[in-house]
Amino acid sequence: MKKIGFKFMTLLMVFLVPISVLADPATTDPANPGTTVPSEGSTETPTEGTNSGNTSNTSTDNNQSNSATDSTNNVIYQQNSGRSTNANLGSLQIDGVDVDINTEMTYTTSNQNPSIVARPSSDRASIRIDKPDSLSYGDNVITITVTAENFYVVRVYTLHLVLVSNDASLKGLTIDGKEVTLSDDIEYRTDKKKVEIEASTTNENASVVYENTDNLVLGKNKVIIRVTAEDGVTVQEYTITVTRVKKLIGDVGVTVKVNGEEAKFKDYKSEIIYIDNEVDKIDIDYELSDKYAEIDLDYDKKMKVGDRKITFTVTAENGKTQEYVLNIHRFSVFEEILAAGIGVCMMGGVACLIFFIVKKIKKEKRQRIYKVKLK
Repeated sequence: MKKIGFKFMTLLMVFLVPISVLADPATTDPANPGTTVPSEGSTETPTEGTNSGNTSNTSTDNNQSNSATDSTNNVIYQQNSGRSTNANLGSLQIDGVDVDINTEMTYTTSNQNPSIVARPSSDRASIRIDKPDSLSYGDNVITITVTAENFYVVRVYTLHLVLVSNDASLKGLTIDGKEVTLSDDIEYRTDKKKVEIEASTTNENASVVYENTDNLVLGKNKVIIRVTAEDGVTVQEYTITVTRVKKLIGDVGVTVKVNGEEAKFKDYKSEIIYIDNEVDKIDIDYELSDKYAEIDLDYDKKMKVGDRKITFTVTAENGKTQEYVLNIHRFSVFEEILAAGIGVCMMGGVACLIFFIVKKIKKEKRQRIYKVKLK
């Protein structure tokens, strides 16, 4: 009997287990391929997206009325009044521009804080938008999760928000290999019919176009540098007034003053300029003979006791260069005392010399008077 009872129980379990498995199968939502809908009576936990960055959380209040907010303000769209399984994304706007709905979407903007507004296809579904706290240049991945009213049907959409720069400025400019200072009024002189321009942009993804750089006429020419930002919309223009002359000036003359004293040059080397001991700084002023020439003068204003040479270069408009040398000497305390002593001695020596000269003159005068009396 025991063997018969054991066999009976075994057969009963073999039939009961498959029946229990088949009793609660998961069905596929025909409106959302790839999305599953649990059957009635299932105890499966509703699926929710992972929070990251700014997140719009979903409410489960069935009495809540239809609402619409955006990702900037943690937007929620929800109306729960039934058991809808629609988890489709109905519309998406970025800064007021409609975006075509796809599982993977891409949108390019230069706005670092764009407004993202998403609405579900069903007013009974809810939406959550997960995005970074701040956007970085390049691809920023934003996740839009739509949850159907029954909380079991969930669709996830991915938005690639590509942030591009709208910077169309220049950070550097060279003309014919010479560095030129950027300003609102750029001027350049040349004796050539063409200028070679190289401009560097602040943003490496910006593009540059040059206009009117060749076939220059004698006189003034307008050369245009047009910079287009990475966004392809922002454009900034720089205008260079290029004056073409028959011949560039080759004057390398310059007038230099050290602490107000003009330096005297011979063979482009100055005579020694003496500085008192109590003066420990020097100021060098200069004036170029030709306003189109340039000077390369870099020096330390602090002046130590002793000799010092300062070398600088003047470059003429035509490219001719000339090197100058300034010779400066600052007295030490001993040198000033010695110079004062020598001065006193010299003054004393001069006084003695004058005394003997006067004495000799008086003596000769007396001798002449004596000779006259003897006659």
